[in-house]
Amino acid sequence: MSTGQRLPIPGSDDGDWGNILNGFLEVSLNSDGTISPGALTQAGGVLSSQIGQPSGAAGLNGSGLVPTDQLATGTATSSTFLSGGGTWAVPAGAAGPVGPQGATGPQGITGPEGITGATGPQGTSGTAGIQGATGAGATGATGPQGATGPQGASGAKGATGAGITGATGPKGATGPAGGATGATGPQGASGAPGATGVGGASAYASYYTNTSTTLGSGRATMSFDEQIFNNSQVSISGSTITVNQSGTYLMSVSGIMQTPAISQSTSSTLLSFNVGLEVEQEYEYWETESPTNNDGYYGYTLEWVNVAPYPSAQYNHWAPPGSSGDYLGTTISVSQMFTVATAPAIYTVQITNASSTTVDLWDQIINIVKID
Repeated sequence: MSTGQRLPIPGSDDGDWGNILNGFLEVSLNSDGTISPGALTQAGGVLSSQIGQPSGAAGLNGSGLVPTDQLATGTATSSTFLSGGGTWAVPAGAAGPVGPQGATGPQGITGPEGITGATGPQGTSGTAGIQGATGAGATGATGPQGATGPQGASGAKGATGAGITGATGPKGATGPAGGATGATGPQGASGAPGATGVGGASAYASYYTNTSTTLGSGRATMSFDEQIFNNSQVSISGSTITVNQSGTYLMSVSGIMQTPAISQSTSSTLLSFNVGLEVEQEYEYWETESPTNNDGYYGYTLEWVNVAPYPSAQYNHWAPPGSSGDYLGTTISVSQMFTVATAPAIYTVQITNASSTTVDLWDQIINIVKID
């Protein structure tokens, strides 16, 4: 007999799965999960309340037999029999001797298999897997330099003076042999002064680090731990560069960057990074105390700002798929001029790793000299 209910259809029934599934289960189950008596009866089952009752089913005693009071009315004794009228009756004649016990009858046929229980509710869906890591895209190479513009036209040549060349004078008489040596000519102009050496500069410093530093992805600050030489106008402590004299400076940074070129079957190993300079600057801001009266005060905060051009240099190197065993590396060589308008000023050297893995920075050196 059709109930009009059905199971939800996978890939369909969006928004109605729960209602359709509950309607299907409620055909044979109560709200507490027990089997509905009506469903059991419809399937040909027998309720416990129907055992031993009229129009129900006979029960069994402890010996696995139907009790005599369920076979017929009256009392079953050794001198009564089950009559066709549904009673325990005494036979008309005298009872003959008890015959020998008959052979055990054949085993009854196996009863029908019970109905299959209703399908349990569907389990909750598993949690969604985590999203895969985003691939590190390489920074594009710097475009070529534009062509040099045409040279401007030459200015017009000035007019030649109008003076007349005088006539050639008569040849003078030959002087006596062995005349006196002429006077020494005037001294030539002095050459331009050479560039000032480091020792003559008013501010300078040189530091290095002879150990390696492992850099993860993102921006980090380079550190210089060992002093080569400096004077009091420029000092370096780890990653902090302090310039105590205003003027124009030239900074150079060098070192080695490398990463293992691990064997890969489908993609290249990328070594990509850039180097730049940043400076600490003070900013003034207005702190409001009462918006109604526009009361407040000026506050000050320090922020790190990139020194243009930033970055000073960009590096991109690849190891093709399948390379292994050695290191993918390159040297660093960066120079940048910067101006200190108000001393003292604090600077740091920033290095940003955009490689496909961690990288190692070796033997970084920094030189700073004041050039005006």
